[in-house]
Amino acid sequence: MKTLLTLILIFYTAVGSAECNSYVIGFRGAGGAFDQAAFDRYAERNAACSLVYNSDEIDNAANFINQTTGSYQLYGFSAGASAIVQVLKKVKRMPGFVLTIGAWYTTDVDFGDYEINFDNFFDESGKLQKSPGIHVYNVSHGKMQEYVNDFYE
Repeated sequence: MKTLLTLILIFYTAVGSAECNSYVIGFRGAGGAFDQAAFDRYAERNAACSLVYNSDEIDNAANFINQTTGSYQLYGFSAGASAIVQVLKKVKRMPGFVLTIGAWYTTDVDFGDYEINFDNFFDESGKLQKSPGIHVYNVSHGKMQEYVNDFYE
C-alpha cells in the first residue's frame, strides 16, 4: 500500500509540474520545522519549481529525482541537511547545487567529494561544525532560511 501511495504521489507531482525544467527539492527539519515562504522565495529566485519532503522521506525524494529529467538542487534545513547526505547515496545523477541551512554540528555536509557546488550556513547549533560554510551567530535557528535569502540578494 505504501508503495502504491508513493507511486501515486510521484505521478501526481510529475503531471502537476510537467512545465518544470528545474527543481529545488527541499527537506524540512525535525518535526516539520521549515519556513515554507522563505523556501518558495529561494526557488522562485532560481526560476525553479519547488518540492518539499520531510527529512525522513529519503526514498520518495530519491525516486522522484531518479524518475525526472530536469535539473535540480537540494535544499536542507536543520535535520533536512542530513537527509541530503542520504539522498545523494541513492540518486543516479548529482544535483547542480546543494544548500544546507542550520545543520547540526555533527552532520557532515562537506559535499566536495561529490564534486557538487554547495553552500552551508550554520547557526549556533553548528558552532563546532567542521564542514566548510558560513557561521552566523546573531540569527535564531528559525530565522536562518530568511537570512540566507537576504544573503543571496
